[in-house]
Amino acid sequence: MPSPAATRYTLAALLVLLPAGGAEASATLDCTISDAAVEASANAILAHGIPAPLSNVSGEITLKSAKGLPTLPPKTTFEGEHLAHSWVLGPDLKLQLYRELDGDGVTALDLVIETRRAGSDDEAPYRGRYTLKASWVDKGEAKSKTFSGKVVCTAG
Repeated sequence: MPSPAATRYTLAALLVLLPAGGAEASATLDCTISDAAVEASANAILAHGIPAPLSNVSGEITLKSAKGLPTLPPKTTFEGEHLAHSWVLGPDLKLQLYRELDGDGVTALDLVIETRRAGSDDEAPYRGRYTLKASWVDKGEAKSKTFSGKVVCTAG
């Protein structure tokens, strides 16, 4: 029977040889929308792994074509607290950012981004569509206007 010291040394050697947990890496996620109606950007730190793949979320939305909308601030900013949902799995990247606004005019912006990696390389951009719904109340009646178009996201 081995001595207690020998057993401890053997266990210590085995622990050193066990593989360490997989290295966690992160990347910067940048999404851009630029068309005739909407200018927007979203940025976050994308962690590989679960449970919280996105952190440090920030961005802004500018509606360039406000035709048919009530008063809206020139730029609406958002942060992590406005990230309603996110899905980052394999080639799919989906985000929903929701922000309620104070004052008269538009009372909420709901931005949904749905993309897929455009290639098999991990560095390939994500390309897809966005939908932005602006909501407000007019004389007690809920109203909204929806914008949609292309979005590109990169993670690097």
